[in-house]
Formats: sequence, structure tokens, C-alpha cells
Amino acid sequence: MTESRRSASPATCAELARRIRNGRKDLGLTAEQLAHRADVTVRYVQAMEAQDIKNPGLQNLLQLAAALQLNSGDFLRDLPPAELG
Repeated sequence: MTESRRSASPATCAELARRIRNGRKDLGLTAEQLAHRADVTVRYVQAMEAQDIKNPGLQNLLQLAAALQLNSGDFLRDLPPAELG
């Protein structure tokens, strides 16, 4: 039996979008530059910031945290683990 993960709630998506956007702007990065640093697509960064991704995937979030020079624990603090993949 395959275990499926829950979609992230609208509140979690909004909070992730805020953290990514603020972190990117704090570093003076474009979405393209962040995508390159995180080894994800520009579309993924844009979709995360627009709250269009409901199952973000933990690995991608960890890559974004590292690219934003943020501790992964701080980046994911207070977010429901079951919603992060």
C-alpha cells in the first residue's frame, strides 16, 4: 500500500511563500538566481511564491533553505511536518 502525503494547507503554503520571498529579497536575489542556487527550476520558485504548489517536497524545501542561507530547522519551524512531504 502506498502512503500518500497530505497537501499543505493554504496557511502553510502562504507561510512558505512568505519565507521564500522574504529570504530571497533579503539576499537581493532574483527568482532565477535562487533557483540556480537551490538546483530547482525557476518555475518551481515562482510557483512556491505564488502558493501554487500544494505538495512542496521536503528535499526541495531543504535545498531552498540552504540556498537562502537559512538553517533548515528555522526555515521549517512551526510548520506541520505531515504537510511538507
